[in-house]
Amino acid sequence: AQLYYGQTLVQLGKYADARQIFRNFVAQYPKQADIPLALFRTAECSVFLNDLDAAERELQSFVNQYGNHDLAEWAFQYQGEVAAKRGKYAEAAAAFRIV
Repeated sequence: AQLYYGQTLVQLGKYADARQIFRNFVAQYPKQADIPLALFRTAECSVFLNDLDAAERELQSFVNQYGNHDLAEWAFQYQGEVAAKRGKYAEAAAAFRIV
């Protein structure tokens, strides 16, 4: 239920609250099958909050662990977006080429 609550908060635009729910879920249930989703949503919330340091770190962690997951395509897209916002255009282009 906690994971679905976090996703509902995302839909409501309450990204800071949702991110905390996802972080708590990962901490409380590290072996849960939905961990990739929770990690991705954590990073996505950081992107939405324009917390570029956290987003960059969380997206890279997700890609390193779950680079073949269905959500990896979106993670690469967000990595490109974060890189572009930081003026790292070569990195952004590389991330977008993966997608």
